[in-house]
Amino acid sequence: MRRTAALEARAAALLGDEEAVRSADQRAESLRDQVVPDELDGLGGLLTYPEIEQLYYTVESEVLLGHGDAQIAVQAEQAVRG
Repeated sequence: MRRTAALEARAAALLGDEEAVRSADQRAESLRDQVVPDELDGLGGLLTYPEIEQLYYTVESEVLLGHGDAQIAVQAEQAVRG
């Protein structure tokens, strides 16, 4: 569900709907806070959704909305390094 919310944010950004981007990003963050990790999370794979990937989608949405300040650049660098 977290990845779905992030993808929704990206789609909303493509449409220029900043309010929907904010809502979807907040939902993704809220869902992340509810996750209880277990031993299978360490295996990784297709069904995992690491925080760094969520950051990537957040940055992408901001860029698609036309935002590109210094904070976004720092976050983009973090996402690429991750």
